[in-house]
Amino acid sequence: MRRLITAIAAVMMFISGATAYAGEFGPAEPTAKPGGFALGIGYTHHQAKLKTNVWSDKLTQNEVYMHAEYSPARNMAVYAKLGGADMKIKNVYQINLNDYDFKDGMKPFAALGVKGMVDITNSFGVGLFAQGAIYGKYKDVATDTSMGTVDQIKSEHKNTWAVDIGIPVQYKFAGSDILLYGGPVVYWYKTKNVAESFTNGVSDGPPISGYIKEKNNIGGFVGARIPISKGINLVVEVQMKSMFSLGSMVSFAF
Repeated sequence: MRRLITAIAAVMMFISGATAYAGEFGPAEPTAKPGGFALGIGYTHHQAKLKTNVWSDKLTQNEVYMHAEYSPARNMAVYAKLGGADMKIKNVYQINLNDYDFKDGMKPFAALGVKGMVDITNSFGVGLFAQGAIYGKYKDVATDTSMGTVDQIKSEHKNTWAVDIGIPVQYKFAGSDILLYGGPVVYWYKTKNVAESFTNGVSDGPPISGYIKEKNNIGGFVGARIPISKGINLVVEVQMKSMFSLGSMVSFAF
């Protein structure tokens, strides 16, 4: 039994992971006016495919965050995000042929970014952004008693980081502040997973650890920024990395 649980823990370690989304990228044009600030609150529902040569698993995260932005000059901005994100990985454990999800609640995350844009015409602009994020530690314990013993796998994800670099192209409708945007994004993320199995509270061996990556490194995004009142904007964005994700943010420029 212990050898079975240890083997399953090793498989679980290699197929599980955490990915970072860190909110919307937004359009090339900053929300904040030159020399001004913008604050916002956002929510994202993120999905990702985590894959090795053998296994593929679906991860979902819900993120809520605050966004702060400063524009030192026209068409330039630096920004920060601070919030919380949960984690769920579908059927990532198997103990005695029974499947279990990895689940943990909200943990803190933070992101820093910079963006800039060049006007091509009065309506078109092309920009560049770079964003980095770090995430808190996630933990879970799966317990199975179907064989008459208490068999467990304890797992955690830590040291998770992500980097996104994108080239947004935007179009602003004449006589309006409504704009559409989209473009390609290159992304990297890495997380360290540590797993250990137990039988009746006794460890089956030393913990197994390794680093996990999300499938693919190139994706895209498309979105819209819509003014809903003076200085208040709504951003809605879809990202396609290893899977589709959807998010939105309401921001206030002052």
